[in-house]
Amino acid sequence: MRPVITFLNQMKKEREKDSSPEDRPLEQIVDNAVVTSISEYKPDNLAKAFSYPVTSKTIVKQADHGKIVYTMPLNKIKKVMKCLGVKSYKQVGEQTFDYYYEMEIGEK
Repeated sequence: MRPVITFLNQMKKEREKDSSPEDRPLEQIVDNAVVTSISEYKPDNLAKAFSYPVTSKTIVKQADHGKIVYTMPLNKIKKVMKCLGVKSYKQVGEQTFDYYYEMEIGEK
């Protein structure tokens, strides 16, 4: 039972970082898992320990780049996502920053 609780706690930590869904590898593992009926398992299979793939999300840091993080109401984010035609929070941030930069700084 402990490995399951550990896994769920790690998923909770991912969500608490206010990251977009593509930055939550454990959540992606669950979302992509194949649903199997418990009746399909044999008693000897149920005795095996719970396990899941180890994720090693590599973050490439570039010396000339910085990361901007901010929190906004979800209903506003979803409206902007729809307007921009994007599917991730990261894309919303990048496109709104590019728009602001072009409009206020005057460069692309």
